[in-house]
Amino acid sequence: MKLGPNLGPARGGGAGRARELKAWAREALGLDDDVTILVSELTCTEPGCPPIETVFAILRGPGQQEQRKVHKPMSEVTREDVLALARGDHHHPHHDTPE
Repeated sequence: MKLGPNLGPARGGGAGRARELKAWAREALGLDDDVTILVSELTCTEPGCPPIETVFAILRGPGQQEQRKVHKPMSEVTREDVLALARGDHHHPHHDTPE
């Protein structure tokens, strides 16, 4: 049995799905091949947070790291979700701050 990042059974479709999401992120964000993208599915335990979220870690170089999240399991993330991340308009009420 393959284990997910939360040490339970992997739900997101495995390495093939992660490769697909990385490719979409690389294209949507216009990233070169020397930028590392990590995709993982994590359990969120904060109040109001969806139980599973997909996290994109973008490692451009020393001290140049960022994280972007889609508040869905990897298996449910769409190309449009990734494009929304690139536009910066993918929000979830748990993470939005009042203005």
